[in-house]
Amino acid sequence: PTASVCPASIEMSSTDGGPVLVEFEALSNGASGTIACEPASGSLFPLGNTRVSCLWRDRVDAGCTFSVRVVADTDTLPGGPPPTDNPPPTDGPPPTEAPPPTDDLPPVEPPAAATRLTVSTILAFGDSITAGYVSPTAFTLLLEPQNSYPTLLEELLRTRFPSQNISVINRGTGRETSAEGNDRFLNEVDRYQPDLILILEGVNDLALGILAASLDGKPFDENGFTDGIVLNLSTMARRGSKRGAAVLLATLTPVEAAWRAANPDGDSAVDSLNRKIRSLGSYLGAGPVETHGALEGTGLIGQDGLHPTRQGYEVVAQTFFEMIVSRFEKSVSATSPFE
Repeated sequence: PTASVCPASIEMSSTDGGPVLVEFEALSNGASGTIACEPASGSLFPLGNTRVSCLWRDRVDAGCTFSVRVVADTDTLPGGPPPTDNPPPTDGPPPTEAPPPTDDLPPVEPPAAATRLTVSTILAFGDSITAGYVSPTAFTLLLEPQNSYPTLLEELLRTRFPSQNISVINRGTGRETSAEGNDRFLNEVDRYQPDLILILEGVNDLALGILAASLDGKPFDENGFTDGIVLNLSTMARRGSKRGAAVLLATLTPVEAAWRAANPDGDSAVDSLNRKIRSLGSYLGAGPVETHGALEGTGLIGQDGLHPTRQGYEVVAQTFFEMIVSRFEKSVSATSPFE
């Protein structure tokens, strides 16, 4: 089969501590065609590790990844190389230590008082948006679980609650409908026994429903069709509650031009379903988590008009984080039963 062949991991030096232009070539195993990489060859790479994903254009089954590492060349940075164990004497005051490097991600402040989450095992359940797919072009999808919202959410929670062993389990399945999700839901809940379940699902139902109506030559029954999706979401939420887990329902993320062009009436259907998810979440005490509102108008939806960009997933993770902290953060005292 045709496959992309990535170069070995690349390491470059930065003489000024800034980004470095890196060029590379991803090859096929003999077949002709174009391979697209993200970030592309010739891009500026910052200090640290950056993962590069390469894929055949118009293919989602042949790709590879590698990493580019940029390190600071301390011999050429201002101030010269770091001092040795026995530096030569100087007439001036001793040099001060350089501040430690900072993280690329914005910091999460620990709570001022002693607090804990009342949940520690969190199940993120849904479709490809939960799984962490991105669309660098309109016709390619890349699975990047390291950039998915569950992975980023776990980092945020562990930073805020460092004394707790918090895990966010990603059980997103690409192309899944809410009915298919409903079928596998209890197996996942019984397998992981979560304290909290996050549900983000339903957009694939809309795409299939719009297509079926078009093939039948009938108008899409937006109201009736979305009622069926809400029934599936309600069933999952109630089943999770009966298993002793808290549940949070999320609104669908926004759709943009490419997805709307392929799914006429899709924008209106997303709005209709989100109104019902908000009502259901309020009725069940299960949110909603307003992922649609958080991403709307930000330009952080990918080229396929459906999947968030890497920065978009950071926004989704932050939105879940804020809801979880507001619902489940509790103060603890020295005599608290929470250890």
